Amino acid sequence: MLRGVRPGPTGLFDRPVPMFAAGSISCELLAIAAIRTRSMQTPFWRAALQVVLGGLLVLLAGIAIGSA
Repeated sequence: MLRGVRPGPTGLFDRPVPMFAAGSISCELLAIAAIRTRSMQTPFWRAALQVVLGGLLVLLAGIAIGSA
C-alpha cells in the first residue's frame, strides 16, 4: 500500500451521495403511489408496483441513452 493513501469505499452505496439519492427517490416514489391511491382509488400496493416499474423503465432508458 502506498504511504499516506487509504483505501476508499468498496461499493457504490458506501458513499453518502448515492445513499441520499436512493433515499430521496424512494420517498418520491412512495409519495406518487400515495397520491395515486388517494386520487385514483387504486390499491396502494398496485400503485406502488406501477410507479416502481415506471421508475425502472426511466432508469433503463437513462442508462441506454448514456451509453450511446
